[in-house]
Amino acid sequence: MNIFKKRFYQSQEAVYLTAQWFQKQGIKDIIIPKFTVAKDHKDWKNHTDNGDLIVQGKRIEVKGLNKPIYNFTKTKPYPRKTWIVCAKHSFDRAEPTPYIYIIWNKQRTHFGYIKTETKKDWKTFTMRDPDYKNESGEIMPQVMYIYDTSKVKIIKAV
Repeated sequence: MNIFKKRFYQSQEAVYLTAQWFQKQGIKDIIIPKFTVAKDHKDWKNHTDNGDLIVQGKRIEVKGLNKPIYNFTKTKPYPRKTWIVCAKHSFDRAEPTPYIYIIWNKQRTHFGYIKTETKKDWKTFTMRDPDYKNESGEIMPQVMYIYDTSKVKIIKAV
């Protein structure tokens, strides 16, 4: 299984946990949209979605972090100075624009959230993820939106 598919399937756990969390808050208007998976990176544009969740009519994007370093809680700080919100291209072309990004810790006990109304405070950062290479094996740079860790709110979900 390629790294994109592996990360995609791992992220579905975080989507379902988020839907359950909203339901426990008494919110009933929750939709988990149908999703499809591209066979390879070349086909990704045919498999974009309109959000991981739709909650009370608002688009919610969800990420589940999987590296052990991301074991943050309300009392144990996030290990970096900034959070990666998302890939710049995914936000810039999103329709509708997401309302909020929810990012789960590795243990799936806490999540941080970043409302898109804070976009004026986001910065861009170009990173190289060794899991994303072009056809000749070269690591591809990605421009990401990032946000100051001190401004991210943490919720204990479990």
